[in-house]
Amino acid sequence: MLYRHFGSKEGLFDAAVKGMATRFNEIRRTLPDTLEDRLPYYFERATDDQQWVRLLLWEALHTGEEPAVNEEERFAHMQQAVDGVRADQAAGVLPADLDAGQLFLSFQALAAHPSAFPQMTRFITGMNPTDPAFRAQRAEFLRRLGRYLSAGSLGAGDDGAMDASVRTYIDAIPPEHRPLFDRLHRLLLEVHPEATVALSYKMPTYKVGARRLYVAAWKHGVSLYGWEAGRDAGFSARHPELTTGKGTIQLRPDAAAGIADDELRDLVRAALGK
Repeated sequence: MLYRHFGSKEGLFDAAVKGMATRFNEIRRTLPDTLEDRLPYYFERATDDQQWVRLLLWEALHTGEEPAVNEEERFAHMQQAVDGVRADQAAGVLPADLDAGQLFLSFQALAAHPSAFPQMTRFITGMNPTDPAFRAQRAEFLRRLGRYLSAGSLGAGDDGAMDASVRTYIDAIPPEHRPLFDRLHRLLLEVHPEATVALSYKMPTYKVGARRLYVAAWKHGVSLYGWEAGRDAGFSARHPELTTGKGTIQLRPDAAAGIADDELRDLVRAALGK
């Protein structure tokens, strides 16, 4: 009866995929506004829809790298999701210095891997992906990871280390410069998660012990101020194309795009010490 109704195994699979796609569209329409809430949301939906995860695994084993059922339509569908990531990056919701496709693919992996490989989940954590304890632990981990990627916490969030005036300043940064500020904020807290952030001289000021690093938006980008002469790990000498001064570097978004995160981390370490 199945073959009479669907015509073939591929027809049956196509019908199943289309039914699951309807569910995926609903998930996209109900996404939370912040990455902090989205990552656990993706995970919960993948854990609730384990049939979908297993269906995709079966398809991968069956087709390998050959075209999948309804390939073109499904490709276009996924590209719409990637376009949504790009829009969120432009709005400052997601980190703008990461590739949108890789970012969305990583979201899917973070959400679906425990259900796709329950034995690996058990080997690593000692729990099955459907265990309430694992689900709660995973959701909290993803929530914290979302805050980290959004440059919102790990030293500057729940513990009150960032005051309200700084948040007001950040929210007022022009959209074209916000991704660069968020990138610098994230890197600063990677190197110094213990840093506190307060408004000083009308600029966000990162404090570690007696040292200070000021990060301020200006009309062409973001500037960094405040370190002693020679404490920039050679950054200024390597980048003569940048406008620099004593303890000051002005970064334009286009110039910053060509500077690796590791080099900016070294600048932070030299300026604030570590």
